[in-house]
Amino acid sequence: MEREEEITPEELGPTITKAEFKKALNELKFKKKHRVGNIPAELLQALDEETKHTLYCLINNIYTTAKKSLTISRKV
Repeated sequence: MEREEEITPEELGPTITKAEFKKALNELKFKKKHRVGNIPAELLQALDEETKHTLYCLINNIYTTAKKSLTISRKV
């Protein structure tokens, strides 16, 4: 199995940009709960900038990790 360090950024492709994150957050519909955890859009949109940044980093980390896992499994 290939080690994680051997996967190049080119193989992973781009990460989620801050602009994409902000756009997605702003486009959430009110009074509707979204996907995992049933978190209301109003709650996500009301977060302060520091918490939004933390959420953005967390989502990007999960996204990148999932892409690495897929890339590794395809190479095996």
